[in-house]
Amino acid sequence: MTKNTNLAITITKVFYTYPDVPVKIENYLNRFHKKIFYDNSKTLWNEITFTSGSASFEEKPKTTDAGIIFEQKLKFTVPGEDDTNTAFFDQLLRPTLVKVLFNKGLYPKLIGCAETPARFERVLKTSAKDSGSECQFTCQALDPAAWIYDEVVHVPDA
Repeated sequence: MTKNTNLAITITKVFYTYPDVPVKIENYLNRFHKKIFYDNSKTLWNEITFTSGSASFEEKPKTTDAGIIFEQKLKFTVPGEDDTNTAFFDQLLRPTLVKVLFNKGLYPKLIGCAETPARFERVLKTSAKDSGSECQFTCQALDPAAWIYDEVVHVPDA
């Protein structure tokens, strides 16, 4: 039996921002769907270019003494190694929020929040065949990663 690739959900794009960039993030339909309000004078999301097909997302509940937490991991490979990559990776060392886009028209996923932002790690790998960085964002949160239902410009109350 062969796998039907038309049914496979794949990650097509990954973006990051810092927790202080959105003005606010609030529940929309429920706690699993978020609405992001942002100041349009700032860039809300910055794209991360990665090797196509290398991204994966994993989320699993973990029982602790305090209750259940959700361990979230987003992994992907960034090809090559040069001084511009190093400067770029340095920007990701701050606590971040991560937006993940999928191929099937699903709402994007949001990894991290102001209280528990995502953390970035990378491992440089080089060989005679190729070189690149295996990158990972991790987050431990009280809720599963939320779907981003909407992103709107924040209009302050008059």
